[in-house]
Amino acid sequence: MGVNRLINFGMPRQALILSLIRLLDGLVTGILLVSIPLYTAELFPTFIRLPEPILIGLGVSVYSMMNSILQPSLGTLSDRTGRRKPFIVSGYVIIGVCCLAYIFNDHYETFLLLRILQGAGISLVFAAAFSQMVVTTKQPYRGRALGAHQALRRIGLTLGPMLGGSFYVLFGLDAALLTCVGLMLIAFLLAQWLLEDLPTDSHHKQVESRTFRQAGS
Repeated sequence: MGVNRLINFGMPRQALILSLIRLLDGLVTGILLVSIPLYTAELFPTFIRLPEPILIGLGVSVYSMMNSILQPSLGTLSDRTGRRKPFIVSGYVIIGVCCLAYIFNDHYETFLLLRILQGAGISLVFAAAFSQMVVTTKQPYRGRALGAHQALRRIGLTLGPMLGGSFYVLFGLDAALLTCVGLMLIAFLLAQWLLEDLPTDSHHKQVESRTFRQAGS
């Protein structure tokens, strides 16, 4: 299948596909960076009655906290099962469904639960995607490939806030959230159709295990 044939950025085909897919979730994250504060201002707290800036910060923090807590254990689970694709596609489903649920929600407490779920979803993607990059790249090209992978996602994070702000001004908040849903659907379909679970040799297992232990320390 030529997955080890080096192409752009010194990346094999599977690594390049994954990196382009990650650009899409970077776009979603960037759009949400703008949308979440605007969205929070429209919600009605039932039990949690705090100043609006704190409510916004809490919505951002629970997402990041869940992502940080789950990543090491999910990375280990991905290594043990030797399966990364199910983690990635499941993560995109969770993120997309949460973005869609935002549109129909009016309560802050429900929003917090959705943010926690979304944090779990992105942790599925992060842990498995890094493992997939390690498996699909080899020395001396791995560092270059991982750098390009991160750069493509950062492009999404850079463009996302501008897209989110533009959609909000031109079409409203729901349009920005629906854009996130659409991007996650595309990412899911591309991951489902194009990504492959490649075998993990003993060397890659050692690299992955050491990497995730360091990430969790």
